[in-house]
Amino acid sequence: MLYRPASDDVGSSYQGGLPLRVDLKVIEDTVDKGGLKCTHIDAIRMFTKEGSKVPNAALGVNGNRELDRLVDQPRLEQGGCLHANLDLFKWAFKLFPLISSSIIGDALEVALEARRLDVAASPYDAGIYTGGWKVKVECEEGRREYKTRQMEIMGKSGEVRDRLIKAYEDVLL
Repeated sequence: MLYRPASDDVGSSYQGGLPLRVDLKVIEDTVDKGGLKCTHIDAIRMFTKEGSKVPNAALGVNGNRELDRLVDQPRLEQGGCLHANLDLFKWAFKLFPLISSSIIGDALEVALEARRLDVAASPYDAGIYTGGWKVKVECEEGRREYKTRQMEIMGKSGEVRDRLIKAYEDVLL
């Protein structure tokens, strides 16, 4: 997470040289004001040292502790998490060719929509990847837009998630 990073070279060390859309002070103020609400195990593990000290809606204060995927991921993740919805495609594709290609295709559609919102809401100027669309989560209007779109994605992903779980059960049983 790009919150008080150890290096001032945030573009090249985090996102391949993309310039920031907002400066680090805006990022810090946004996090300081609202805390963190991320529940995805991989994102939590990537927080900077200072980011790990910020109260998190899922963890309290993470304290940079090691998380166990088998224990913590089912406990922490929720259906609105964009990164959990990206993972639907990862897990669907791992079962190829044992599951229906329609599940894989639907999981890909959800993942693409989730990634587009994730990139649009990032602190980087990533408009080249989103057609110029930006979700300015550092302001109230942007947070409302993010939440609305996140809930839309959650609605679409729930049915895909249920189908994927059933497919896993069918393969394993």
